[in-house]
Amino acid sequence: MVFFAYAKTNQDDATWRYIIVAPNMNTLDFFWYRQLHEVKPAAELNRESPEFYTFNSNNIDLGRCTYTGHDSHEFMNKLIFTLLDDVGGRQWPPFINDEHVNRISGNTFYIRSKSDPRVFWYDKGDGKIYASQQGRTRFRIQNKNRALEREVMINSDSISISPVSNKDVEIAIDQDAGLHISSIGGEMTLGDLKSNFLSLGHGDNIRVTQNKDNGEEWELVA
Repeated sequence: MVFFAYAKTNQDDATWRYIIVAPNMNTLDFFWYRQLHEVKPAAELNRESPEFYTFNSNNIDLGRCTYTGHDSHEFMNKLIFTLLDDVGGRQWPPFINDEHVNRISGNTFYIRSKSDPRVFWYDKGDGKIYASQQGRTRFRIQNKNRALEREVMINSDSISISPVSNKDVEIAIDQDAGLHISSIGGEMTLGDLKSNFLSLGHGDNIRVTQNKDNGEEWELVA
């Protein structure tokens, strides 16, 4: 399922309106992240929400930014920009995206199985992380680069995952690959939730374990 967003110039309310099509929200977030940190000053492209952007049309040719030789050529064949009618137009294409979460560093989330939405990450209190249908724990997820706090997280970002009840501990990976609570923390990225963690066990003792590239997909739930 593709992901849609609107973009408009921040210079007026009458011109330069686009609809953006991306393969998924992550691709569009990465495009914005690269614009913000590598291509343009922060004021040139603003992410107002996952589905709404504003930009300085005097400094960014948004609809052609992925052309060969332009700043964002790496996103050719990954993004589509379609220019919409100006304010006097009569056509406005609506879109409906699937439910999604605004992945802002410092926000709190549940972590849920994509294949079985009844299953959540759960800290029983014994220091281990379980995959459970009976309980769930809310976690605060932060970019380890604290300079990027309150900014959108992308899959390559190193993150910390802490129970909201105790900000001084983080999820880490123990020697048998199981996830556990640690005062030291561990190394993981947001993208690890895509395929690097697997639930193993039976009954009430199903542990969440690291299994690189062979895991199941987990998603953040607001």
